[in-house]
Amino acid sequence: FFQLFRFGILFVTSIILANTSFGFHLATEEIGIFEKFMTLSGAVSFFWVAGLIQGLLPLYRNNNTFKDKKIRSPLIFNALVLSICFSLFTVAVLLIFEKGIAGFFLDNETIPYKWLFVAFFLLSTPAFLIEYIYLLLNKPRKIIFYGISTFLLQLIALVVLLWAGTGLEGCLYGLTGIALIRFLWLIILVARNSIPRLSLPFIQEHLVQAAPLILGALLSGAIPY
Repeated sequence: FFQLFRFGILFVTSIILANTSFGFHLATEEIGIFEKFMTLSGAVSFFWVAGLIQGLLPLYRNNNTFKDKKIRSPLIFNALVLSICFSLFTVAVLLIFEKGIAGFFLDNETIPYKWLFVAFFLLSTPAFLIEYIYLLLNKPRKIIFYGISTFLLQLIALVVLLWAGTGLEGCLYGLTGIALIRFLWLIILVARNSIPRLSLPFIQEHLVQAAPLILGALLSGAIPY
């Protein structure tokens, strides 16, 4: 349900942006930039996000670092730290090789709204953990509540901003604002269910588990991007 709802909202958003009958008057070029904004975010993160998730799920109840079975352990906190590190590293690579990456993925010399994109990426990418933390905690209803509330809020924010005449830039600021809400939701969720204690042994264990999965996801999913 969560995945269908998420992609459904993205689909509806694309229809709204492209349908001039709504009176938003976004130019074709602006819609293209919006799509590029979202595509680049996925293209540079989909593989390591998938690998970290697939590596984390079996480690939750069976790892060599935190052998106790307490729900409130440092495991989730360290998974968050690792995801933030990957996000920061990805942004660093994007900024260093901006011209080549923008040319390859976006057919641009630069990343449109570069610093807004950086803020959006750093806030939104670690938030993938939220639904999986709820999954590990065996709280499926929370996943549904999180999905409905945040994705509907995203759609409403975009529609309101478009009606207000803020244009593309306003939409991107709205997306970044929703990403901030998700990130704060993640921080609160981790604080309630994990101990903030850094564990390099667990991070190493997680990386060993995730590395082949990251490579597999990259090989299988790179062509569509």
